[in-house]
Amino acid sequence: MKRFHLVLCLLFMCSLLKAQYSVNRKIYDYRTYSYETGDRYHPAATGVASLFIPGLGQIIMGETGRGVAFMGASAGFAALYTAGMIRSVKTIGAGISGDEVEEGGPFMFMAGGIGLMAVWIWSVGDAVRVAKVNNLAYRDANKTTFNIKLQPCIMLTDYNTRGSAATGLNLTISF
Repeated sequence: MKRFHLVLCLLFMCSLLKAQYSVNRKIYDYRTYSYETGDRYHPAATGVASLFIPGLGQIIMGETGRGVAFMGASAGFAALYTAGMIRSVKTIGAGISGDEVEEGGPFMFMAGGIGLMAVWIWSVGDAVRVAKVNNLAYRDANKTTFNIKLQPCIMLTDYNTRGSAATGLNLTISF
């Protein structure tokens, strides 16, 4: 019962954080991203965080649901890997002592290891992609920059074979 309440609290907290990747990924293309000073998340840092603990990079960015899913998947595959290793060792020991042999150890060992590596790599790539998309959305939501350029202008014109030069200022404003 305590576990059930813990899971409910975790899901409630995930909904409070207003993770926006699921909305932002339809609007922004992460392939067009380039890092700028002032971005909210550093993609390399979130990737490294997920390299050490799968899902940590997502949690740092506020995508708690995604992070917990990666952590849960990696814990499940790690448990399968460990159970397969234990069964394999017991099978070797049972063959020597004549006890009952437990089947499926090597398969569980390999499936758990491959699954764990796949989730780990996916977590790192996902953390980097989510950071890029969320940074693009953050830039658009917090656009406060504008640019004003005032440049001298000299235009050479040739009217009626008389050359004359028009001078002035060129004003460019961009938001």
